[in-house]
Amino acid sequence: MSIRITEHTRKTITHRLLQHAYEKDEKALQRKEHDLGMKVYRRLYSASERKHMNALPEGWLHETDVISVSVGAGNYSLSLSGNVRVPRFALYGYKSLEIVSDADKSLATAIKAHHAALEKLKGARRETQQKTNATIKSFSTLNRLLQAWPEIKPFTDQLGYDVDKKSLPAVIPTELNASLGLPVIGKQ
Repeated sequence: MSIRITEHTRKTITHRLLQHAYEKDEKALQRKEHDLGMKVYRRLYSASERKHMNALPEGWLHETDVISVSVGAGNYSLSLSGNVRVPRFALYGYKSLEIVSDADKSLATAIKAHHAALEKLKGARRETQQKTNATIKSFSTLNRLLQAWPEIKPFTDQLGYDVDKKSLPAVIPTELNASLGLPVIGKQ
């Protein structure tokens, strides 16, 4: 049975292939970003400030899962895996990371390096996505795609199609031919 590759099917296959290829690296960068964000959070708010913020009743302070910080001429947003309490003004703009110690310098360097690694991974993923889309677009059926690229069969099997299943031949009802004024084969 020939299964046509629709736009949705192509996007689904591409998404699963990219997830397979990049998920491990993306998760590692997310963990690194959370760690950097928490270091910046601890640097911006002292232990006593954090203790006072956490002592306030629920809803008295805003919570965020993004720490926005300016380092040198660059602005960076660091995503956290959970919410932290912050003063209201901290939600509206970037807080400058004042570099006053070697630890601050190494934190600033780590943030810049993380941002560069994240951009590099996004670029590689985008390039791979374009190539994968173009390759899949060059095939009209799943059967032909799998004949040319059998390595992706585990990802197409997840779609629930059985490409090995043979379909029955189409049967045109003789009444339809008769009503259209076409010759009816087998009846004379």
